[in-house]
Parts: sequence; C-alpha cells; structure tokens
Amino acid sequence: MADHENGSPGEEWTDLWNYTKQNTKYFNMAKRIRKRIVVAPSKEEVGEVMRSFAEASSKIKELEALEELQLLEVRKTYHKKAETLLEQKQKAMEKLEAFGIHNKDELFRKKRSMDLQHGVIGFRTGTPKVSKPRSITWNKVIETLNETGSDFLRTRVEVDKDKIIASRDDKDQMQELSQIGVSVVQEETFFITIKEGQLENMSFAMV
Repeated sequence: MADHENGSPGEEWTDLWNYTKQNTKYFNMAKRIRKRIVVAPSKEEVGEVMRSFAEASSKIKELEALEELQLLEVRKTYHKKAETLLEQKQKAMEKLEAFGIHNKDELFRKKRSMDLQHGVIGFRTGTPKVSKPRSITWNKVIETLNETGSDFLRTRVEVDKDKIIASRDDKDQMQELSQIGVSVVQEETFFITIKEGQLENMSFAMV
C-alpha cells in the first residue's frame, strides 16, 4: 500500500491489476446480475452493512486510481509514436484533398470517386441544409418571413410542464388534468453518503 501512495505500485498491486484484467468478464457479469429480493437488516446489523459498503467503495477507488496510473504509463509510451503518425496522416490527407480539388472538373465530373491502390478518394454530396450569411441572424430571418406572411414558418405546440408543476397546489386544475391522465409526481430517491473521515481510520485488506 505504501508503494501505491508514493505513485509506484508494488508487486502486490501489479498482481492485482493483472488479476483484474484477466477476470474482466466476472466484473461485467456482476453488472448483469438481476435485481434480487433483499431482506432488510436489523438496527443492530445496519452499521455492519454500512461498513461493508464503505469498504467496497474504498477498494473500488484504489483500483480506479491504479487503473488510471497504468493507463497513464501506456499513454506516455505510445503518445510520441501516435503524434508522429497523426502528423503524417494529416499531411497526406491535405495533399489528397488538394489533388481532388485541383482535378475535380477533369477527373471527378462524371465519376465522383477514384480508385487507388491503397484506397478510394472522391467527393460526396452532403444532406441538403439551410444556410445564411453570418451577418444575418436567424431571429432576423424569422422577423422578415413573418412580415412577408411566408409559410416557411412553423409553430411548435408542446405541454407547458413548468406551468403544470407550478399549479400543483390548485385542486381544480389538478382535477381537470387528472381526467386526461396527467398528474404531478415527486419521487423519493434513497441515498448513501460515506463519511470520508471515518474511512481514513479504517484499514481494508485487498482481496
């Protein structure tokens, strides 16, 4: 544990990391376990259950920290190689695009693509979209179309949920809405908060 806190995982942590990678399917399997019937613990037992929850949470944090440390080392190893290749790819792409644009009328007028030994280059026609100059805002477009009576404007009708929530104490309005199956609900969500200060005083053995 001391090695891990200093930023350099010891043999125990390395073995645990390898074990975790080799048994990924079991971790994924745990996520797919169906919800089961749970027996509520007694008042005498609930403290121990909370301790179990805190213990598992603490171990998960340590594993995640170790995972990030391992990934950081991998990124450092391959970042330089990837950076060089990305630059090579970018330069080649720019040259291919320049070739396409320069020869568009001659080579891509009828056939929109060209087969090369290691790939295909060409032009694709995108999906039609409405465009406007940057100097004109969409609000200005709406204003102008509205003034001319154009049928290129549409009105979106939607339920005003905020107003319904604000009116939840009005019995008459709620009665009216209930007749069409609409109501205001407010659900409760169970929460668990770990006392981090208590965790510092606890010693959890990695299993």
